[in-house]
Amino acid sequence: MKEPEAFYRMHTTDDGIRVTKLDADLNPESSYITSLDICECPAGHRDTCRHRQMLPLFISTNRINSKWLYNFKTRKWFLLHETLEEQPSWRRV
Repeated sequence: MKEPEAFYRMHTTDDGIRVTKLDADLNPESSYITSLDICECPAGHRDTCRHRQMLPLFISTNRINSKWLYNFKTRKWFLLHETLEEQPSWRRV
């Protein structure tokens, strides 16, 4: 069975950096506070988790607090932008 498409975005909050997982329709599925050292996710007790693996990518590309989404499975970035009709459209980079 094929794993459904998922996208991740990160933004800063008063508590730290929040990573949000979005489904293919951009509906939020889960959200956790993460850092390079800890993560609130169910796998946060492990040595690492996908959120801590993605964080350096978001930092090094300056994509925290942006419209960039990341697909962890394919390792590709997507830019969410609005059309004139205010409907989401995609551009893969």
